[in-house]
Amino acid sequence: MTAPCCYLRVLIVMVVLVALPVPRAVGQDTSRLTFKARVSDLWLQNGSRAKNKHRDDCVEVALPGRLDSQPLAIPLIERKAADWSTPERALASIRSANTVGQKEWLVENFTADERPSLRAELDDPAMVKRSVDYYTTIRKAEITGSAELRGYTLVFTREETSAGTVRIVPVTLRKTASGWKQTNALSADETFDVVWAALRTARTDGRTLGAC
Repeated sequence: MTAPCCYLRVLIVMVVLVALPVPRAVGQDTSRLTFKARVSDLWLQNGSRAKNKHRDDCVEVALPGRLDSQPLAIPLIERKAADWSTPERALASIRSANTVGQKEWLVENFTADERPSLRAELDDPAMVKRSVDYYTTIRKAEITGSAELRGYTLVFTREETSAGTVRIVPVTLRKTASGWKQTNALSADETFDVVWAALRTARTDGRTLGAC
């Protein structure tokens, strides 16, 4: 079973009441991106990237990716409008399902091989409630870029809450026969861990994300 803290990585919900956008084809910066984070901010403290390092030491990774020149808003939709034909539309479905906490819709957003374990996790109503309680406070959500890692696409999603807090998190997607689906396949990946920690700082300097 995925730990609750890791579960928050995949239950990311945005509430923007607008029409579904057309995927952006221009105005993107395509290149390699560098992700920097302090060892103390890594989740995998026993991993090789943290081993024999001080907590204030910096770790970094570089991945092929892009930063969008203009953020792309992520809408809230009804289940009947769910569409996984593009990463952008998949994110709208993921966020909307998490906002309302509908178990079968949440499961449908994931790759087929992960659905049985996810159903078991969602049998815990307290876990779902904690996630919904948080993500319904988000007043603005948008895509700011993406990167590629081991055949998966990491979509950078920026969340701004009603309390004024901001965070950017990577949502992991994989293209399947039934469209772009969410996956936890990288939850124990050490490179993904650096990306996660770097994005959480919500800091960007050119093509470098994170700071340390």
